[in-house]
This record gives sequence, structure tokens and C-alpha cells, in this order.
Amino acid sequence: MLFSTIFNPSSLLMGLQLLSGVMASPIKESDISVDARSVDTNPSSLAARDLSWDQSQALALHNGRRQVLGIAPLVWDTGLEAAAQTYVQSLADTKASNIISKIPTRPDQGGNSRGFTVFPGDKLDNPLRRASENWLGQQSRYKNYGGNRYYQVHQLDGADSFTQAVWRATTKVGIATARYTDARGFTTVYVVARYSVRGNIPGQVIW
Repeated sequence: MLFSTIFNPSSLLMGLQLLSGVMASPIKESDISVDARSVDTNPSSLAARDLSWDQSQALALHNGRRQVLGIAPLVWDTGLEAAAQTYVQSLADTKASNIISKIPTRPDQGGNSRGFTVFPGDKLDNPLRRASENWLGQQSRYKNYGGNRYYQVHQLDGADSFTQAVWRATTKVGIATARYTDARGFTTVYVVARYSVRGNIPGQVIW
């Protein structure tokens, strides 16, 4: 379930709810992480500028959870951010309902994605933070099937966005967002993350 709906409080439909009927079939995060090799290791690709508040909050959420689990923090990577921006913009340009990221769209990278539908007159602030909260919130679905290792069943459990976000070997992340508004005034907001090195490798230790 990768799409959520943002309602105007005055509509009596309070809070953030999952939007039904957005896709013909559920999107699984398992299709978002495929390749296991590292992306750019050039230090110049690391963030050399100040992050926005939303970017810094998303990074802090990742690293706060990693700290609790005893894992080294991630650093923001502008190369990964650019890769995420390219893909997320393609989602907005094509008004995509299927946000699955296939291998050609993210060579050598792990990834997470999230979509939100915002009702007319309402807005979604800080989508990177909101998406990160969702990915990390999947910890409640995580089950240790032995040795704290990753298995394909974690995809079925809906926990593999969490496992990618806290993958011990991952050291870098970049996250981007794009949106479009349809003729009725509904806005779709997409968020895509790219990670290096990629996690969710069957049989390997998660953290």
C-alpha cells in the first residue's frame, strides 16, 4: 500500500487514510530494490550544500532509527538525490499509478517509494518526512525469521521498505519528490528514495 490520501479536515474525513482503488493491484516494495552493487563512490557526490528542512528531517528520521538499532548513520548523497529526482519526475510527468521502480530506472541502487493523493484545497507539507515515517513505520510488521537476516517473506509482510532504510551496509541516501494536479484539483505527490549500497539481499544480515 504505497498511496495515501490527504483530506481537508473540514471534509469530515479526518487525517491520513489509504486511498482505495488507486491501482488495479497492490504495489509491493519488493519490486523497488533489485541490484546489489554500490552507486557512485566519488566523495564529490556527497552533499556539499545545506539540506532543506524536509530533506534534513527525512535524513534525521532514518538516522534516528538506525541509531536505536546500533547502525552507523547515512549521509545525504546528491548523486542519489539526482537519480531519485529523475525517476520521481517521470512518475509525475506520466501521471503514474504504478510507482514500482524496475532495474533500468535505478542501476546499482536500492530504493523506496511512496505516493500521496491530496484533496482540492488541502496540501501535503514535508512529503519526504511523511514518506520516511511510512517506510520506518513498517518496523511494526518486521519479523525475525532467523539470524536477523533478510528473506523474501519480508516482502509479503510489507516490511521491506523498513529493512532497506535500516540496512547495515547502506551508507548513503538521496530522496526527491514531484507532483501533478489534475483537472479536478486533486494533487498526486510522489516520493522516491535511492540508497547505496542496496539492501534487501536474501540471506544477508539486515542490521
